[in-house]
Amino acid sequence: HDHNKVNYNEEYVYVNVECCIHLERDLEKVKLNIPEATWSKKVKELFSSYNKKRNEHLKNKIESFSFEETNEFMIKFDEYILLGIEENKKHGKSHYYKTEKSLLERLVEYRDNYTYWIYDFTIPYTNNEAERGLRGVKTKMKVSGQFQNIENARYYANIRSYIETCHRNGINEVEALIRLLNGNPYTIEEILENKLQKNNE
Repeated sequence: HDHNKVNYNEEYVYVNVECCIHLERDLEKVKLNIPEATWSKKVKELFSSYNKKRNEHLKNKIESFSFEETNEFMIKFDEYILLGIEENKKHGKSHYYKTEKSLLERLVEYRDNYTYWIYDFTIPYTNNEAERGLRGVKTKMKVSGQFQNIENARYYANIRSYIETCHRNGINEVEALIRLLNGNPYTIEEILENKLQKNNE
């Protein structure tokens, strides 16, 4: 989220993936602050168009880009970054050129982290869904009093986790809560089976 470097820790067992919607916003800021910069518009259009193409592939049950598509994307991406580096040298008098340069350096250093979604369609283009899932917790943290004790906080987290898991796998939240109150919550096996059935429909 917002290129938080805390996520880049060698001790973590996961690989961090950058949110491309946040990248699009950063590219838009470059375009607005330095109108003569063409590279940011090109990169934004490239990412946006390939995201749309990927969504179309997924609708048509195509689970990956062809080698030609992937190769075309990466060649254009590298080409536009090189263009950006050259353009940035000419923007030295602009008050925004340092921010532009910082973004370019980030794209070079974290090139793979911004493009994993091209190679693996299970990786999301944006972390917006994760942000929406956390929004309720963030709102709760702002409420006066918050949680009375750690035990209540755990109850809240468990219930939210259960509801969110059911929702994301196509199970009605009200139905999920009724089953939970009746002492018969959905199991992981049932949730996965329900998801598989919906995918096959």
